[in-house]
Amino acid sequence: MPPKKQNEVSKKAIQKEAKQTKEDLTFGLKNKNKSKKVQEYVQSVTKQIDHKAQTLLNKDKPTQSAADVQKAQKEAERKEQQLALLRQTLKQPKLADGEDPKSVMCIHFQYGCCDKGDKCKYSHGVKVKVLTEQEIREEKLKKEVDKENQRLQELGFFSNDMGSLDKHRDMREQIMEFKARQLAQKYNRTYEETLQELQDKEAERVKTLNYSEKICDHFIAACRDGTIGFGWVCPNDKQFNHCQYRHWIPVDFQLFKKEDMDEDLDYEELEDMIERQRQAITQGTPVTAETFAIWKAKRVAKAKEEKDREDQLREQEGIFSGRQIFEKGLYRKDMEELDEGTADDDFMQKWKDEQKAKKEQEMQIERDEAARIEKENEEKEKEAQQEAKEEPQEEQM
Repeated sequence: MPPKKQNEVSKKAIQKEAKQTKEDLTFGLKNKNKSKKVQEYVQSVTKQIDHKAQTLLNKDKPTQSAADVQKAQKEAERKEQQLALLRQTLKQPKLADGEDPKSVMCIHFQYGCCDKGDKCKYSHGVKVKVLTEQEIREEKLKKEVDKENQRLQELGFFSNDMGSLDKHRDMREQIMEFKARQLAQKYNRTYEETLQELQDKEAERVKTLNYSEKICDHFIAACRDGTIGFGWVCPNDKQFNHCQYRHWIPVDFQLFKKEDMDEDLDYEELEDMIERQRQAITQGTPVTAETFAIWKAKRVAKAKEEKDREDQLREQEGIFSGRQIFEKGLYRKDMEELDEGTADDDFMQKWKDEQKAKKEQEMQIERDEAARIEKENEEKEKEAQQEAKEEPQEEQM
């Protein structure tokens, strides 16, 4: 047992000192004087000393932040929900007539989700772990793989000249290259010929087999656990004598998941959220390069059609922009008519009349505004004169 620190005070000593302090401060007050003020004073002193003692006892305890408390609460709620779902899926065994329920093991207790405790009518005896079919199959495969690895080690298959396994190259090709080196050295043949012969045999064997571009889950798990190597045997190869998935990972493959910056259970990456919402869309045409090009062409054609229709309407009304006048050559026609002396002066006369009428209208507005202001000023003067007449009459009264 490590020695105590010199400044460390035991829990019993703090409690004893607090008790003695309370007795000293309230000596003769508890029983002799029954007044309300005295009793309130005794209770106040007792609470202060207890609070001080509790503070001394808790000062060395690690404090827990609000974020940690919230995280623990969320984790507990999540586990409780999982246990509730598990209880809904499990059913208690049926009892025969006259059978004692305590003689039957509680299925909820076996899976660790029974919430009745001692009140449960079934037995909570020795907990027996119940393996699922997947766990039984994995345990069996693990034993067979260990047995095969031991056999290969006894045969001397594991050798130092195999080198290290490159996870970013196909594992089957690397094992084939190693075998080719061994056979070439044993039978005094060239490495290239031996390797070509092994590759031809392997191509003939897998001619009728299907391969997938997906990476083997067992291979990824072995890479994460650090058990990958030339002696590793895929469980699919052991069980089916063939694994259709890839036994290599790309260079940019994320072998280990990144730790979430936010420990919140509801946290979701932005890319995952966008992909999830995109997958939820079941209506409409999927956006590809071809569909986008077709959509863009239709949109441009529609905009051009609307612009042509608008230009046609403006042309019928005789309204042209400067660019249209230049492109259509209308300015040449007007210049030729002016040069020949045959231009019609109605347009100019009409324009002059419009300008004159506009100017007269503006002048009329100015005259009306001046008349309105003059009328307001006259009314204000009359009101001022009327007020001036009424003030002397009030003074006389």
